[in-house]
Amino acid sequence: MRKISVLALAVCTAGTLAYAQVSLPLLGEPVAASAATRVIAIDQNTSRINVKQGETVKFVSNGQEFAFHFDGSGATRLDLQRIAPPGALDHPVTVYADTTPEENDN
Repeated sequence: MRKISVLALAVCTAGTLAYAQVSLPLLGEPVAASAATRVIAIDQNTSRINVKQGETVKFVSNGQEFAFHFDGSGATRLDLQRIAPPGALDHPVTVYADTTPEENDN
């Protein structure tokens, strides 16, 4: 019986990890805060943030920082609580990634 419980737990964990691995690559990936080229401070009034695809952003909230590189091609919206460390956000914040290609000045 114990083997079945361990196996069931392993299958559930693998399913959860597969979901995270499939979902986030559509949006981008977490990166080191030092890689950021833009810093966005989040306060109690922040409910939405606009970024451009290709941007690497460091978010600062409740004394914590975390960064994300928006390079996905599939999704354009991210619930920031999905990638924020525990306790960093105390309210919902949605990030909208602009996928409009930038025009060249040539």
